[in-house]
Amino acid sequence: MSIRNERDYVLITLGLKNGVVENVVENLSDRQQLIVDLLKKNNTLSAGQIAGRLSVTERTIQRDLNELKRRRIILHVGPMKGGFWKIMDDQ
Repeated sequence: MSIRNERDYVLITLGLKNGVVENVVENLSDRQQLIVDLLKKNNTLSAGQIAGRLSVTERTIQRDLNELKRRRIILHVGPMKGGFWKIMDDQ
């Protein structure tokens, strides 16, 4: 990766491996990383189950899941009841 600071912009060049950008994930919060780790072990966990394991509210987990989805780190496949979480590019 190279970073070049120009007058009006910053140019970041990322190396590619097999056409996939590596290590592009911005820094995750500790809780978001814990969520990803939990979903790697059990991809059918609900927000409520994750909240219980991390001792936070379900709404807090829902916000974290939405942020992880927005950043394309995770993807929910199937219906909310009965679906599963997919970790994108094995973060």
